[in-house]
Amino acid sequence: MGIMGRIVRFGNSVAIAISKKDMKERGWKLNQHLELEENVLRKQEAIERAFGSARGAKPFVREKKDRVF
Repeated sequence: MGIMGRIVRFGNSVAIAISKKDMKERGWKLNQHLELEENVLRKQEAIERAFGSARGAKPFVREKKDRVF
């Protein structure tokens, strides 16, 4: 499960604010150094991962027009 936080101004710098609850659940302490990893996927990448068997498949194109839209 991920942590929700936000980037806030801290003097001339910025900081990531997280809840005390999340901090305590993970056993983190104030002034502890952490290494963060960005885990952001674009929507298309997430879809491709979800449908592995269709990875790289071309979009569906109807051969015959049997309906009028």
